[in-house]
Amino acid sequence: MKPKNVHSSFSSIMESVENEKEKYVVDPSRDFTRKRSISLSDIIRCLITMSNRSLNSELREFFLCKNRSSPTESAFIQQRCKLKDNALQELFYKLNQQIPCKKKFKGYSIFAVDGSTVNIPSLPGDDDSVVRTSSNEKVGYQYHINALFDLCGKIYQDFEIQPSALKNEAAAFCQMIDRHQTQGKSIYIADRGYVSFNVLYHVLKNNQYILLRAKELESCASMFRHFVFPDKEQFSLDITFYLTRSRKRIYLNHPESFKCLRSDTVFDGIPKEDRDTILPLSFRIVKIKLSDNSYEYLITNLPKDEFGYSSLRNLYHMRWEIETSFRFLKYTIGLNYFHSKKRKFILQEIQARFIAFNLAMMIASCVKPVQQDTKYKYMISLSDACVTVRYFLLERIKNAEIIRDLQRYVAPIRPGRSYQRNLRSGYVIPFNNRA
Repeated sequence: MKPKNVHSSFSSIMESVENEKEKYVVDPSRDFTRKRSISLSDIIRCLITMSNRSLNSELREFFLCKNRSSPTESAFIQQRCKLKDNALQELFYKLNQQIPCKKKFKGYSIFAVDGSTVNIPSLPGDDDSVVRTSSNEKVGYQYHINALFDLCGKIYQDFEIQPSALKNEAAAFCQMIDRHQTQGKSIYIADRGYVSFNVLYHVLKNNQYILLRAKELESCASMFRHFVFPDKEQFSLDITFYLTRSRKRIYLNHPESFKCLRSDTVFDGIPKEDRDTILPLSFRIVKIKLSDNSYEYLITNLPKDEFGYSSLRNLYHMRWEIETSFRFLKYTIGLNYFHSKKRKFILQEIQARFIAFNLAMMIASCVKPVQQDTKYKYMISLSDACVTVRYFLLERIKNAEIIRDLQRYVAPIRPGRSYQRNLRSGYVIPFNNRA
């Protein structure tokens, strides 16, 4: 595939939007029926190509690139009010379906699941997004984004946005698993925040594979604390136990075989009022020794003959790609910069950033860097590629120039590097500090 093919596919999707307004606008019988200076496709394209500047600057650049006069901010806001809350997420799914990723790892599609928070402007009355300290002091407003990332194709496959006070990572994971339709075998990799019986049930129900990092087995918060495990530096233990909502004595006296779910525990395999169903779950727990004398505990249903200790260690290490993707999404694509405090508009812009990221990665993956006779091999610089692709979508760069411009900015590949993760407090970028 070439960059112009991705661009033409995106353009065809934008053309189809005008004919399928009922999927994207609140009232198809009234909205976008008259000819105006801002069409439905203009609204969507502008949202996708926005960066970190003021709204007025974004509108001027977008419409001047089309040799048209820039509309007022008020006109733009009135038009974007007509979009449905999930309009751009539907376009996100449509783009992924039209340009599917066919890359595999040993015959498996590999997806990482992780979450990240974004700070949003304050809005009185929005208690669902309030972030509070342990002393119940309000410190800000945030959305929590759960994302499903294709580790082979380097693009996002799905996402779920939750207000900070309503954050539930396991529930978001289950929703994305059920929505995600993939052909062949898939592996879902996630960190400790996504471990739950419900997640295991949804993955097994869809006949897919999972690799979860669990808490220490001796921890009081571990759901396997009643099981007996070998006293070894490394082990791989197959486990089958039974879930039930009944508290009969025979079940309570055998915690190594039965797990009685609490009445408030969310588990879609057994309704809360069902006291008769007993549901088996089978998987294996693997203890892996790391190089620094620490240990990791992994939950998986991957075949033991295909994935030993070293394979599972390397496979879980691949999950770090989603962490770096969040950095590009926030700071290069511009997820940290919003152009309104209305929650509906913020959701629109988050969805638009995911589309912009995927378009940038799809186009950048079409171009191979020119290798030089130097110490390192080179790859296309993703930070510069995001900027180049944005200009490409704004039609400031032509089809004949995009490959040359992408190959112009490369970065060396330095394997084995690691840095200490420095955590810093986040803050909202104010509206008046924009160009």
